[in-house]
Amino acid sequence: MKATTAGRLSLGILAIAVGVTAVALRGAVPLSVLGLAVLGVPHLVLELRYVIGRFAAQVAGPAGMLLFVLLSSVVVARAVVALLSSEARWGEVLTGHAVVAAGAVLWLHGRARLLVLLGLAASVLIGLTDTPAYFVVLTHLHNLVPSPSCGTGPAASPTPDSGRCSAACSWSGGGDPGADPGRGPRLGADPRGRPRRLAGR
Repeated sequence: MKATTAGRLSLGILAIAVGVTAVALRGAVPLSVLGLAVLGVPHLVLELRYVIGRFAAQVAGPAGMLLFVLLSSVVVARAVVALLSSEARWGEVLTGHAVVAAGAVLWLHGRARLLVLLGLAASVLIGLTDTPAYFVVLTHLHNLVPSPSCGTGPAASPTPDSGRCSAACSWSGGGDPGADPGRGPRLGADPRGRPRRLAGR
């Protein structure tokens, strides 16, 4: 019975996808506007609900206030772009990277922190050099979130057979038994306090 229901749902979703694709090929702009109007607010509400519910303990205290200020600066930068000029999008590039850099400094250690900061430096250069292409890529990459199916606790720690899942858990703090709710996850630490690789080992 469950298999039959799942199959019907899959066929229904497939039919909807085909229909939406056909409509999009004939009227891409109207469909995009309609999609944003109908799904934009629910998308934001569900996304914020997920993020707040999953990471509330990790962003308590001064770390939360810092992230609030940085995220507010992103909002201000976007408002400047919307109200004044699209040429000011460099401000959004810089403030967005500042949020990620703050997370790296607060919750990463050693080589992981260095690699993330180096990657951010390269990303800033790309974003400032070719801003339109940067935002096209960012539009798709922002949908990547840690997998909620990885679980928590020692059972979710990295194994040779679950590299991708364990990496997602490590980034979210789900696989770190040494996480401190007041300060956030100590990524890359095992229960004995020794460093370990974030994925696959």
